[in-house]
Amino acid sequence: MADVVAHVTDDKRLPKDRRQRLQVEHAPHLPPRAQMLNMVDKISNLSTLLASPLAGWSAQQRTEYAEWAREVVEGCRSAHAGLAGIFDELCVRREHQR
Repeated sequence: MADVVAHVTDDKRLPKDRRQRLQVEHAPHLPPRAQMLNMVDKISNLSTLLASPLAGWSAQQRTEYAEWAREVVEGCRSAHAGLAGIFDELCVRREHQR
């Protein structure tokens, strides 16, 4: 399990925008279990964002997060159709909340 987590752990020494870009770039090349963990993380984060938006986050920040998460999940979706479907459902819910 530690190997799976290591695959999806960001290098916090890098600037946030670079870390995010690397996640998008690396997602399609991760082992399937790491891709699934990545999707579960994005599902959890987006679900939380929908249920109780973070204090201080603007609508623009929430939109940017959702768009970035979608890019990451696009690179992982072949690892588990069910998780990809859950993420897609959250995206639809988010669109209806706007």
